[in-house]
Amino acid sequence: MAITTETPGYMWISEEIGLAITPVFLLTAIVTILLLLSGRMARIADRFVTEDSTTSETDAHMMKGLLLRMRLTQSAILCAVAAGLLISMVVVLIFLSDTILGDLSAAIMVAFIAAMGFIWLALALFLVEISYAAARTARDLID
Repeated sequence: MAITTETPGYMWISEEIGLAITPVFLLTAIVTILLLLSGRMARIADRFVTEDSTTSETDAHMMKGLLLRMRLTQSAILCAVAAGLLISMVVVLIFLSDTILGDLSAAIMVAFIAAMGFIWLALALFLVEISYAAARTARDLID
C-alpha cells in the first residue's frame, strides 16, 4: 500500500505490521532450528573431548568422524544464521518500502528467496550429519 496524504497513519502501519508477521514467525522457526543444531554441536563436542582423552588407533578413525560431524553442524548453523539475518532484512525492507525508499518488492523477494535457500541448505546439512551419525553408530554396533 502506497502512502498518500489521505492515508491515516494507523492504517498503513497496521498493514505493514501485518505483512511483517509471517517473516517474524519464520524467525521463530529458525531460532528453534539453531537451538537444535547448537545442542547437537554440544553433544558432538563433548564426545570429541571424551574420545580425545583416550586416543588409540581405532579412536583416531572415530575422531575424524566426529570432526566431520562438527564441520557439518557448524556449516548448518552458519546457514541458519544467514537465513535469520536475511529474514530480518525482509522485515526491515517491508517497513522501508512504503515509508522512505518506495517500492522495494524486488529486493524483498530476493532476500526472502535467499533466506529460503539458506534454510534449505541448513536442513540438508543437518540431514547429512544425522545420516552419517546413524550409519557410524550402526557400524560401531556391528563391530
